[in-house]
Amino acid sequence: MSYIELILCHRCVTLLPPPDDIAFLRTAHTIYVQYHKFPEALALAIRLSDSDLIREDFNAPGNPYASALTESDRPNSYLA
Repeated sequence: MSYIELILCHRCVTLLPPPDDIAFLRTAHTIYVQYHKFPEALALAIRLSDSDLIREDFNAPGNPYASALTESDRPNSYLA
């Protein structure tokens, strides 16, 4: 599956029945993280309402956006 196909498919996930929808979003999240697409991975983690994934994505060593924020800018409820 190409990157473009993945983008188009994760928008159609509402057509999948549970629990396939969650499994698909988690698989797409894993692929985004592998290819260092952190904004996309973070969006899926938020959509999944998984605070552990949100924390991992935000604090990932390769995430260029995490270093752009100072400690005072980070939302403590998710990153504590």
